Amino acid sequence: RVMPLRLGARATTMALVLRGVYLAVADGASLSAVVAAWTLGAAGNPGMAVASGLLAGRGFGVLNGGLIVIGVPALVATLGMMFIIKTMQLLTTGGGQPILVMIMPPAKSKPFLWLGQGYLGPAPVQVVFGLLVLGLVYLVVYRMRAGRYFHAIGGNVRAAFLSGVKTKGYFTLGYVMSGVLAACAGIMNVTRTGIAQPEGSSYLLLDSFVAAYIGSITFYKGKLNILGTAVGVLFVSILTNGVTVLGLGVVYQYIFKGCLIFIAVAAARFGTARE
Repeated sequence: RVMPLRLGARATTMALVLRGVYLAVADGASLSAVVAAWTLGAAGNPGMAVASGLLAGRGFGVLNGGLIVIGVPALVATLGMMFIIKTMQLLTTGGGQPILVMIMPPAKSKPFLWLGQGYLGPAPVQVVFGLLVLGLVYLVVYRMRAGRYFHAIGGNVRAAFLSGVKTKGYFTLGYVMSGVLAACAGIMNVTRTGIAQPEGSSYLLLDSFVAAYIGSITFYKGKLNILGTAVGVLFVSILTNGVTVLGLGVVYQYIFKGCLIFIAVAAARFGTARE
């Protein structure tokens, strides 16, 4: 679950950098996984399956960004999209029945499952893919013009607009990136488990927010950032595994994660105030 969480947390962080929110990250990931698995079963082409999942994520990003730039509050737009996606998941799977990739003919399933279960030399493909995505997102956010505009919009959207930044276009682009990253998380999930099902990535919503805010107190103190989110994911994974090893159950995971969000936000605000 670590690699899908890394991708989902980056999707959440992208929206938060823009002073937005992306509540549909978990459902977008789940539906992208379902779309990819359904396409694999219908067309039998792994490449087409992955492309369809990514296109679905891109579509969600465009819709979310488009709604927000025309004046719909980000919370309302992404919450509404979350429920629409939930319905689409049920329709695609015939009422919530999981799609079992693992029982498809090997010619279809093996190349597809290789993304989540295969190796490139000694390194798991998921790890290599995750590092590549992290590097790409880092370049866009911190080394390219688009990234500077993302931070400018998140800092003060009116000032960015008056400076000549095409705020609507870049805001939508940020949400498209969030949608594609969420889709990557869903595809990693289905290739890892061999099963695509509605709510299969439901854990991403809470865990992504926790990782993003934990990351805000590591690199770039008090600011949401991609590098810090990567550290936050490791922290959340260690916490989850630790609670499981201690036999405390899922309930305590939610309690600890909720407390972590409060602590991280308070620490970030304190760090910003000191600066």
